[in-house]
Amino acid sequence: MRCAVEHIAYLSKALWQHKTRLIYVALPCKKTIYPELISSSFRQGATTAPQWRKMVLELLQKDVEVIDMFPHFIQNKNTNHLFDFEHFISYEGAKLTAKVIADYLKETSFFETKTNSQFELVEKLKNRSNRLYRVNFVFKDEKPYIPYNENLSNICIFGNCNLQAFHKEGAGIVANLAYQMNQEIDYIGRKLIFAATTEKFDKQAYEQCCKRDIAICISFPSGSFVRTSAKGNVSIVSVLKELLKNKSIYGKWSDINLS
Repeated sequence: MRCAVEHIAYLSKALWQHKTRLIYVALPCKKTIYPELISSSFRQGATTAPQWRKMVLELLQKDVEVIDMFPHFIQNKNTNHLFDFEHFISYEGAKLTAKVIADYLKETSFFETKTNSQFELVEKLKNRSNRLYRVNFVFKDEKPYIPYNENLSNICIFGNCNLQAFHKEGAGIVANLAYQMNQEIDYIGRKLIFAATTEKFDKQAYEQCCKRDIAICISFPSGSFVRTSAKGNVSIVSVLKELLKNKSIYGKWSDINLS
């Protein structure tokens, strides 16, 4: 089994053999951005920062393209609330993430748009638990944009961000990216590149990525490690205690075999 950095680097090299760029987008967890809002009883996930900053650095050293959203979230934390009432990325967080990815792609890529569709971003007020909050929806040709795996785009996205595809509570990262890029974005699905899950990044997902120029993987790195480590009789609480004791996080991580 490969550890996190080795595995992502392995996947990047494997895709590059098919001329596909892998871009790994690391999302911060809520506690690292808004520690003042998190109570001790909140389902926090891993209370990280140094481990994942080190992970990003090591990925860059292994020639993996990485977009680290942590500094962007910190910079915008007081302008927009980037998480919802729980721990998921909010519509503002999804919009910011898509904008950062789009700017990066425009700076580092050249390709022709494969659609003549008109994309539109619409903001609406919704009521949830007697609270009014603003959400955004992306429309294509005056219909809600729902990204599918139709092999229409030269860009695809997969990973474990809850708001990647169109969401009933608003547009996710994929829809926002389609709006920012003014082109179709294929959603490969909730494919997780770590073990201990029923939604693994499988051979079919790999083959779909190989058909694209760019494959974008979006995930919360902390969630990846916690889920992977919580196998057998080891609970998530036990894993968190080990992390808080500064124990090594570079253990068994993924058993994915691309062959």
